[in-house]
Formats: sequence, C-alpha cells, structure tokens
Amino acid sequence: MLNLPRISVIVPFFNSEKYLAETIDSLMKQQMKDMEFIFVNDGSTDKSSEILKSKIENDKRFIVIDQENQGQSIARNTGLNAARGEYIFFLDSDDLLSDNYFEELYETAKSKDLDLVCTNTIFLINGEEKHSNFLNKYVIKASKAKNMYKEALCINKSSVVWGKLYKKSFLQTNGIVFKSFKRFEDNYFIFNVCLNEPKVGYCFNSTVYYRIRENSIMTSIDLSKKHYYDMIKIIDSIKELLDLSKAKREYYLIWEEMIVMDILNWGRKSMDADFISRLKNKISFKNIFCNPFITFKQKRKILALMLYLSFLKTYVKTSPV
Repeated sequence: MLNLPRISVIVPFFNSEKYLAETIDSLMKQQMKDMEFIFVNDGSTDKSSEILKSKIENDKRFIVIDQENQGQSIARNTGLNAARGEYIFFLDSDDLLSDNYFEELYETAKSKDLDLVCTNTIFLINGEEKHSNFLNKYVIKASKAKNMYKEALCINKSSVVWGKLYKKSFLQTNGIVFKSFKRFEDNYFIFNVCLNEPKVGYCFNSTVYYRIRENSIMTSIDLSKKHYYDMIKIIDSIKELLDLSKAKREYYLIWEEMIVMDILNWGRKSMDADFISRLKNKISFKNIFCNPFITFKQKRKILALMLYLSFLKTYVKTSPV
C-alpha cells in the first residue's frame, strides 16, 4: 500500500514567471516529509511552465497539471481533485512560507483532530514586510466565543483561502469546492467552510508571506468601478447557500456583517448609487442596525455612507451590469 502524503499544497498559476521561482524555492526548503506540491498551470503563455519544470527536475513531490485557462477557481478545483493528502493547503504562485512552515501546522491539526488551522500572515509590499494582527485580534475574540457562530465570524474576517490548513475529509464530506467566479471566490469558499462549523485551531509560529503587487487585482484602483457587481453575485450565491442548507439565523447575521465589511472596505469612491440600490434589495439596512455582530462604529459608518450617496444620487451616473 502506497504511503499517502500528509499535506497536499495546491498552487494554481497563470503567467507567474516573475515570482514563481521564489515560491518553488520556498516549498523546496520545507523539511516535512510525505508532502505533495500540486502546481496547476492555468493556460500560462509566458515562461512560468518552463521555469517550474526546470527547477523541480526529478523531485517527485511536485506534480504539474496543465489545463486551458479557466480561472483560479477551476484551477484550485483541479488541484483538489488530484490531491491525495490528508490535509489541503492553498498557496498563491507569488507567495512564500516560513521555514518548516508545515511542521507545527500539521502537528496542531493532527493532535487536536482539527478541521481547520489558521496561521500568521506577513504582507510583502514592494519588498517590505508589514505584519498582520489578524491572529492576535481575532483569536482573542474566538477564544471568548460562547458558540460557533462567533468563532465563524472571526474566521470569516479573514475571508481568504490561503494561510489555512483544511482537513480534506471535512471538505469532501460537506461538498466544499470553489464556484467559478473570476473574483472574490475566496469569500464563497470560506463562508461555506464556516457554515459547516469546523473544529478550529491556530498556529502563531507558522507564517505566510503574502505578496501585494502594485498592479494586482486587490490593489487596483479601478477594480471596484469595473467589477464591483461581481460582489453582488457572491452575495447572491452565499444567500442561496444559506437557504439551501436551512442555516440557523446567526449565519444570516454573519452574512449581513460580511456585506457591511465589504461596503466599508471598498468605501464611497468604489460605489455608485445603483450599486447601493442593488445591495438594498439583498438585505434590509434596518436589519443591519439591529445586527448584534455589527459594531456601533460600523453602523455609524454605513449610515454616513448612505447619507452621502443619497445626496449624490441625482448626480452619479449609474453603471450597467
């Protein structure tokens, strides 16, 4: 009987020639045995594939899957279908990991029989490190949580798939995969994870170095003006997920809190009156002000934003879907 890997690391990539070599080196430095690194080439047209194949040579831990360009969601699902590991980890093709990243991570997950382990993050912005306080801030809240809803809310504050170790059987049992969104696909995936109430743990010593590029999707100034309707689609999909699963009321409250967070994160420059009007059709802003998961400060900001947009309504040109 073949020994199955402990962890499958899934790395989708598309035209990542600038940083891919560093990411590969970061994985090669990992000393944990019994791992597999699944690189899914999502139709790259640059030298990414050549760089990968030249660096890995005969390293049997690396598996390369080539496919036509279908987007990161489908590429991640391709990796999930191929993964043989007991646990799953998603890594972006330009990010790095601390030395021996997976040692403590695996031990924490295994010894406590966890479904999900969250780790520390350091952002790399133009080569400079900026520490994230996600774990310190939200683990304290989660540790004080009296029920799974509040802990799920803490997890959902970091609605990204990277920097987390997932038990594969948990994902499979609950049918958790990526939907084919071009943007914000992490939100749907993580909310689905939270909805199934995973047993959660945290590792403070394992660190993901997340690279923020000047021209990346998340830092593009024009992103919201071109693509903010994609967020509406995500909101609709999560609402459908909640309805189909007959979720408890607390998760609807968390869903509303997520919408508020997205609105506030994007800010007034990112939205027009039509966008806000569509959001109003999804949830009741009256409900927002009664939502115990939404802080008074957030409610105050939402009110200010609504007043601001109401004044501009007749002057702002609405955007088509």
